[in-house]
Amino acid sequence: MAKLPPAEYNSWGDCLKGIGPGVLFCTILGITAWALEKIIHPHLFMVNYVIIAILLGIAGKNLVLKKLMIVSFFQPGIDFCTRVFLMIGVILLGARMDFLEVTSVGGNALLMVAISITLGIFLGGIVGSKTLGKRGGHLMGIGVGICGVSAIMASAPILKARENEILVALGAVLLTDLMVLFGLPLIAAFWGWGEEFTGYFAGTVTANTAQAVAVGHAHSLTAGTFATITKSARNALMPVVILTMGYIYTLRGLPTGERICWGLLWDRFPKFVLGFLLASLIATAGLFSPETQTTLGNLSQWLFVICFVGLGAGIDFSLMGKRDLLPVILGVGIAMVIAIYAFFWIRLILGVN
Repeated sequence: MAKLPPAEYNSWGDCLKGIGPGVLFCTILGITAWALEKIIHPHLFMVNYVIIAILLGIAGKNLVLKKLMIVSFFQPGIDFCTRVFLMIGVILLGARMDFLEVTSVGGNALLMVAISITLGIFLGGIVGSKTLGKRGGHLMGIGVGICGVSAIMASAPILKARENEILVALGAVLLTDLMVLFGLPLIAAFWGWGEEFTGYFAGTVTANTAQAVAVGHAHSLTAGTFATITKSARNALMPVVILTMGYIYTLRGLPTGERICWGLLWDRFPKFVLGFLLASLIATAGLFSPETQTTLGNLSQWLFVICFVGLGAGIDFSLMGKRDLLPVILGVGIAMVIAIYAFFWIRLILGVN
């Protein structure tokens, strides 16, 4: 028996008519963002598809849809992209997560990245409680601590994060990676850091995977290898973090005195995350070919870029200001604390210079 369409629509045909214009709007701007990245990217490394898609969403809604007074015609589809495309993208993202990569860094290095992730989330909660709220702070800490954009997009539904909280978290991660990308190779060369040390450090501090690999290889091939392995271990811990944060936020949402049970946890847990975990397990079992993983990963990025357009279209500048800029700056501070921690752990515990 076919499921009924969403409550606000009388039929699936009406549903498609309702969301179609907004989905088309976000998709066209998403394709434009990818195309512009290919033109701009070689010249301005940090101006990637994330930033371009958000800016196009902002401009498209505020300079076109609002001026023509047709926002209400496109809004259902825009909302659909920010919710449904996000969920599907997260599920497909799981195909790139291999749990076995965690063990490849060794016990002490694994403990190092596990503590760095915990530290990022803990500090994010403190920063958030003083600025835009613990939920947004935890989202920022997850992004800085694990793998940047991917971790933020995968965790946002679990934390039920609002659009401005997602954008602030993205801002903190992008600014952090900009500083690490250009600063770390210079610092490593100036202080004469060894290849292994630089690789471990880049893999622990840099949020974005591609940039962690780039920073490591900017030093040497060996440093790039250690950076890749260490960063992969952080990425592979993401499902553990998602499950843990889902449990914690379920507990936080309970009325005073109510105890958690498996039935309640199941009711409140976002079911699409199970798809993410299943895809991760399949990837770990080696049932996805490298070509399939690449295809699913690319599709995940396509869905995310369409979602980012929707996020940009949801920005209301009248609700933003210094209170949103401050947590971005503090998010960079979280990354610096993690960097100091990683420096001493690598030197003292791993014994690498």
